[in-house]
Amino acid sequence: MTNLDFPQAVEEIKQTAEFLKQEGATKIGVTGFCMGGALTIAAGVKCPDHFACAAPFYGVPPQEYFDYSTMKVPVQAHFGAEDKLEGFSDPATAKKLEEALKKAGCEHEVHLYDGVGHAFMNGMVPEWQEKKKALGFGDHVPAQVEMAWERLFGFLGKHLS
Repeated sequence: MTNLDFPQAVEEIKQTAEFLKQEGATKIGVTGFCMGGALTIAAGVKCPDHFACAAPFYGVPPQEYFDYSTMKVPVQAHFGAEDKLEGFSDPATAKKLEEALKKAGCEHEVHLYDGVGHAFMNGMVPEWQEKKKALGFGDHVPAQVEMAWERLFGFLGKHLS
């Protein structure tokens, strides 16, 4: 993940939004999980005219590249309270993101889900559950997943309709 060319990835997300607008989309939201969550925030910071909202799941980009205290688009962020990926998606990083968004004055919600860690939205494929445990990502809690989906769909409905 440290080798990702963030500026190039954000440029590709921007190009995708431009294509969608050419195809008739009037409002576009951006969402992603893990590194996609970090890219969601980065795209919202760097391309605010392209997106009506941003909904990252458990991922925050390096602030030295993307100053999220300048975010202008509405944000709904989702993190597992048991996430152990320090500096990327742990609760302390979620709190820093929330403080930066508050400073930016943009509409935002930052949700921490009890009893789950990183990648909590991933399904119950047995092979993945074994890998999640080996990585220390925590359990799959269907009630938390359902709550996150409901929040996401409500947020997107509000900002994209």
